[in-house]
Amino acid sequence: MHYLRRLFSRFARWRWALPTLLLIAALLHCGTLIKGGLYADDFIHAAYFQNNPVLADKGLLAGIGAGEFSSLLANQFNFFNPDTANYSAQINFGMLPWWTDESAKLHFFRPIASLTHWLDYQLWPDNTHLMHLMNMLWYLLGLGAIYALYRTSGLAKPIAVFALLLVILDSSMFHVISWIASRSMLMVIAAGFFCLYAYHQSIHTDGRTRRIRWYLASLGALTFALFSAEGGIAICAWLGAYLFTLDQRRWTTRIAHLLPFVVITLVWRGLYQHFGFGAFNLDFYIDPGHNPVAFLDRAVVLLPSNLFELMMGTDLMGGQLRHDIKVPFGIAGLVIASALLWLLKTPLKEQPSLRFYALATLFSLVPGLTIVLSTRTMIIPFIGFSVLLAAVFYQWSTSVLSRLQTAGSYVVMSYTLLIHGFLATALAIYMTLTTIDFGGDGDMERGVKSVGVDDYAEKHLVFVNSQKPFWLVFFGVEHAYRGEALPATARVLSSAFTGIEITRPAPQTLIMHAAPAFQFDAASVIDISNEPAGHYAYLTQHLMGLLRSQHTPWHTGLARRLPEMQIFVDALHNGKPATLRIELTQPLEDYRFVYWDIDTAAYEPFVLPAVGESIRVKGIFPGPHHSPAPQ
Repeated sequence: MHYLRRLFSRFARWRWALPTLLLIAALLHCGTLIKGGLYADDFIHAAYFQNNPVLADKGLLAGIGAGEFSSLLANQFNFFNPDTANYSAQINFGMLPWWTDESAKLHFFRPIASLTHWLDYQLWPDNTHLMHLMNMLWYLLGLGAIYALYRTSGLAKPIAVFALLLVILDSSMFHVISWIASRSMLMVIAAGFFCLYAYHQSIHTDGRTRRIRWYLASLGALTFALFSAEGGIAICAWLGAYLFTLDQRRWTTRIAHLLPFVVITLVWRGLYQHFGFGAFNLDFYIDPGHNPVAFLDRAVVLLPSNLFELMMGTDLMGGQLRHDIKVPFGIAGLVIASALLWLLKTPLKEQPSLRFYALATLFSLVPGLTIVLSTRTMIIPFIGFSVLLAAVFYQWSTSVLSRLQTAGSYVVMSYTLLIHGFLATALAIYMTLTTIDFGGDGDMERGVKSVGVDDYAEKHLVFVNSQKPFWLVFFGVEHAYRGEALPATARVLSSAFTGIEITRPAPQTLIMHAAPAFQFDAASVIDISNEPAGHYAYLTQHLMGLLRSQHTPWHTGLARRLPEMQIFVDALHNGKPATLRIELTQPLEDYRFVYWDIDTAAYEPFVLPAVGESIRVKGIFPGPHHSPAPQ
């Protein structure tokens, strides 16, 4: 440990330290740049920009303005919106499952990020390598802006260098950089931290003209960040932390200096709300402007839990924990935060810059509470928290500490090197190698590529159950992008969390009963706290919250009339659907049925039971009745 300390201290003072760190960052995240390819939302964006004719024929692009520059600035991140003309087609085709809340909406306004994607499809529409390169460039720009803020805010160079290294190794970055659609977050980081750097310069630079230029640049950068993605609001949290710490002027001067930034933020938010953008009636996203009570209710448990995940370097776990685990995690987070502040009590008293990063870390955790599961929400807080970890290292290297403080610092640094130095690097290498197709078969499988049957073109493809119902949202757009045939409809009937029994009372009628109920939202229908796969199930259930809020009531008799079938809710269990009736309205030869086989972990052909007979399908969790798979 002492050797590493001396080695890093020497590296931190080297004039090529920053270029070396940027090179390390590029190498760690070059996998998807080399491989290219699209993922999840990327396929939706490609369909919009390229105006895919197959999807257009099915009405899935209606009202989007596919291929039109002005429309796509507002609609690129329109995932589903009942007010958009393609909504009924999304339901009818099965892009949205039948249980989607008809009042739910997910439509973000990110025009500047949309502009960069539009340029991608104008300049290199078939070259996803260059699209990933754009992500990499935004990432490197962001790292440069972060380091500039670190140094100008008064951090010692060893602290700034070590903190930037931790940011580069942060596990939350891996998924964002490799996903073209997440470029908006990289743009927020680049523009947002330039905003903070310019704001600092507008106060401390000599010369009135230069201060005005820096001030205007800071205002422009905040506007750029906000109109790139909603995450730009986290930069406002950093500006608030600056107000209380690094700005040492009179309070009236501080507030007057910050007021235009408040006005810009309020104008952005007003436009956002006036035109109906945002997330409505969902559990996965909660907009505090639309539903402040639900947001505060989530914050009570999630804020201290996220604090723990931030401190322990487990950002990738964000949102995957069950509520029965989040409470002790939250308590542990508060305890660890207190211990870290105790270790740094002297430098925190003496250095406003450290107080700034500590407060910015705490403040910027709050905007991330709007989403229940995303590593992206932990990146901006970690940029501040990494400074505190680096300060522990620096203090341990240069100060005389008590025996207890020395032991505590040693524990913190050992853990930091293990998590961020070893495990995060190993994860980066793994993600790089698994996204490079060396021999033609090494690519990670993404999306739903195999559905158990091949002859589904222009047939009604029915998923009796699905382990990941939400991911079927991308089934049509991904296959259309690859030029593959699409079914007439792609309908998922239920999730695979619980076992189901399927009875066929008449040739065209199916009765589906779940034990004890179907999992159609984020609220667990069974107790999974003692199940070994509980973490995974909780993660997947949260994705169910993308389509329907657990607070949206169900009622018996609810009917969904679709092109190839009618679905009725015949019975409830504790307010959740327990029995469904399916009336098939097309000839049976026009259907292809598949189900998720828990034992083979794959979709398999499903043979309907004979009239008057029943068949059972196992779920991930057996619930009250452990049922065998169909024969």
